[in-house]
Amino acid sequence: MDEDAKPGVVYRPASAEPHVADSAMGANQPMSAPVAAPEPAGQPVAMQPPSSPSPAQNPAPEPVAPPQPVQNIDEDDEDADDAQQAAAETTLMSWNAPEFTFTNKPAGWYALLALFFMAMIGLAIYTQQYLTIGLLVLMCISLIIYAQRKPRTLNYTITTHGVYVGEKSYPFDSFSSFYEISDYGQRVFELVPSKQLGTLVSLPIQEGEGRTIEGLLGSVLPKVPPRNDLIDRLLRAMRF
Repeated sequence: MDEDAKPGVVYRPASAEPHVADSAMGANQPMSAPVAAPEPAGQPVAMQPPSSPSPAQNPAPEPVAPPQPVQNIDEDDEDADDAQQAAAETTLMSWNAPEFTFTNKPAGWYALLALFFMAMIGLAIYTQQYLTIGLLVLMCISLIIYAQRKPRTLNYTITTHGVYVGEKSYPFDSFSSFYEISDYGQRVFELVPSKQLGTLVSLPIQEGEGRTIEGLLGSVLPKVPPRNDLIDRLLRAMRF
């Protein structure tokens, strides 16, 4: 026993303390698994551009032609027919003449017209037809203006398709017949419309050409006796 040892104290070998301490620590703490060393950072991978397909795999698209405008066949046919008709139309005869025969109205004519409308206006006042009074006044003024109207000199043309009066054209298909009248000594051919509300076309005839014009019209339309209805007789009595 060492001399420096104190009584009552037990000493253990120094070599056993670390083993005991390690054993004690090993008993209280779990053993950690070995940690693997981190792998070194990899080199950046270079991105390869996508390979373009070969012309055999992806052929180039064929060019598309622009759409052509659709033509209306019916309109083309109508235009062609109109062109053929216009080309085939031939002028048979043409002349100039006043559109109607002008007659000078004396002062007594205007006096009778005024008396007639004054009587009609008095009757309208008596029956309290005030709207009719205004209409009668307008009719009187219109007749006076129309009575003083001078005729125009127009060009009349007969073709193989119809007649022309000035700038207006009338095909023969729009008429059913014609007749002849005397307009204050002036020979006139009246073309009767085939429809009830059609236009009655007057063709004043120059001297010496009546037979020729009658023959041209008669080759297309039948000639009928003149009509003498109430309206025609009234207008002629009023010198219109």
